[in-house]
Amino acid sequence: MGLLGRIKGFFGTKANPHYLEYDRDGEQGVSYELLTNPEVVLQLPYVYACLNVIGTAIAGARFHINRDEDSRDPFNAIKGHPLAEKLKDPNESMTGGQLFEGTEWWRLIHGNAYWLLDEMDNLGRPKNIYLLDPRRVRVAVDGRRGIIGYVFDAYDGKPIRMNPDEVIHFKQVNPFHPIYGLGTLQAGILHFDTALSREKYENGFFKRGAKPGAVLKTPDNLSRVEFERIKREWRKMYENEKNSHRTAILEGGFDFQPISFDFQQMEKVAGDKFSRDKTLAMFNVPPSAVQAYDNVNRASAYEAEYTFMKRTISPKLVYYEDMINKILTPRYRRGGFFRFENVVPQDEEALNYRIEVLSMSGAATVNDIRHLAGLPPLPDEIGNQLILPPGSPLNHQNDNQQGESQEEPEPNPEQEKRMKVMPTYRLRGKRYSADDLDKEQDEWIEKFVKENRERLEMFFREQFERISSQIYGRGKSAKAYNFEPNDVWDDEAERNYLAEVLLYLYLLSGRTGFDRINELLGGNLEWYTRDPSFQEAMKKLEEMIDGINSTTRGKVLEIIREGMRRGYSIRQIINGYPKEDYPGLKGLFNDFIENRVETILIDGAVVPYNIFSLHAAKKLGVKHVFVTDGRQYDEPCRMADGSIWTIDRALRNYQEHPRCKRKFWPIPLLRGDANGDQEG
Repeated sequence: MGLLGRIKGFFGTKANPHYLEYDRDGEQGVSYELLTNPEVVLQLPYVYACLNVIGTAIAGARFHINRDEDSRDPFNAIKGHPLAEKLKDPNESMTGGQLFEGTEWWRLIHGNAYWLLDEMDNLGRPKNIYLLDPRRVRVAVDGRRGIIGYVFDAYDGKPIRMNPDEVIHFKQVNPFHPIYGLGTLQAGILHFDTALSREKYENGFFKRGAKPGAVLKTPDNLSRVEFERIKREWRKMYENEKNSHRTAILEGGFDFQPISFDFQQMEKVAGDKFSRDKTLAMFNVPPSAVQAYDNVNRASAYEAEYTFMKRTISPKLVYYEDMINKILTPRYRRGGFFRFENVVPQDEEALNYRIEVLSMSGAATVNDIRHLAGLPPLPDEIGNQLILPPGSPLNHQNDNQQGESQEEPEPNPEQEKRMKVMPTYRLRGKRYSADDLDKEQDEWIEKFVKENRERLEMFFREQFERISSQIYGRGKSAKAYNFEPNDVWDDEAERNYLAEVLLYLYLLSGRTGFDRINELLGGNLEWYTRDPSFQEAMKKLEEMIDGINSTTRGKVLEIIREGMRRGYSIRQIINGYPKEDYPGLKGLFNDFIENRVETILIDGAVVPYNIFSLHAAKKLGVKHVFVTDGRQYDEPCRMADGSIWTIDRALRNYQEHPRCKRKFWPIPLLRGDANGDQEG
């Protein structure tokens, strides 16, 4: 009888038919250990890493009961649905994420996972949901009726019988068996057996400590007793890691001859990378997902994550959706469809472009755009309105239809200049005027620039290094250029690098402005990332990033082309040629650090501060603001200083020019605010 015959009962009541029969001569097959104890394969690092990364992704997927079958929109979810609540809190010892994570682990390891629906009511709705150990579950099958129940071999040795409607059986596809699933570990059993053997070999190599393959030679003939004594004493004295590298003392006549071992050869034999790649392929996991990096950059890492979530995780989530909607959802009379939210990462650039196109087409409603941006829908009377591009004749038509509801006409600058009303605020037990707060904010801006200068300077230094390395990598010799200037600039990558720096600055400044308005007006607003102020701030941030990148790219390419035109070497293009007044890339970026950093930081402080503070003030009922902008050299800023503007006007004109430090201080109430028909 072969080995499989001796492990009857390992997989249900019969041995798995897909396993290879073990050859007694050892020419093919798998080890008895792996067949009888498959969890030993978890000792392989990349097996555990794959299970962990897949399980974590499954656990992190949010779910709800949706009204529409084809929708995953969380804003369309049925709030408080009992099935969703039960799956989020399935039993006293598990969360919903742990339940799905454990289920997927068992499916991958064993091919099968079972949920016990415990203490069901008369509609079949469970009080608790438990995850069972599939190694202890047997399926009772009748030849004519199919599955008639399940048997769980409890830990006290007593079998527990369960009806078919009390169990949900999640399984991986198994073409060899109609009932039991085929686990990934089972399907790749030959590979994993080989990998285990390799790990044990390497472990033994390093644990023994004595020189591998050493020979003790003697001209004398040894008796069996002497041979066993010497072997026993040698192992006792010189083997194992604690005895490694001890000086050997040999008896008379013995000669120690170590066999040389090439560690490169050992590495080749180990074949760790080859084993890793086969393991990742079995689980459909990209190397970057388990921190196995081979020439990975930002773009390829994003692509790997996108592929992993779309090709590996999403199909698994769809399978769970189908099973739950087939078995559990019908038992709840509130209807709906169990759905996971979309886990595939969005291409932000493509999404923004799509939003822009739809916004300019006149074919999208407000709620269409909000849906793409991940925002909740607005009421139909607002959300179903078309977004019309500037200049559309329908815009003028709507203006006429709105009549009295239109924003009040803006007074001319001279009129505003005469209406100087200096608001004051009680803050921290003292009285502050708008001018006092203006000076305080200038100090904050100065501190903001000082504290974040190094962060932005580091970005320009790293950008210089990235571009320089591209040129060095593409230049064949001092003057033999093997590149086009455009080739050394990765627009998407540079845009993403800059976004990482400026996003932090934008949110830091925006939160400061938001908190200041709450403080001044005694508000109770919450910092909410899906607020329209966030959308406006992110749009301005994108414009800022595009402007900086465009300017940098233009100047970089100009420097490179000029150096190539003059016939300079690669080194001269990078480091400059002062004798001929050529700064090179190094001089260009030094100028960036000297002259552009402060401007970028001032704009990065003022713009989001004003956006978030003005939106917060508007939410708190403020209709007018006092403008302070009197210390600027240009005419528009001097004219604006001391004016009273509507808050909507302020939201359209919060920055006049680069380095503009225009500020707005809320006026809680003016004459006519109740009707919105005048300023006082």
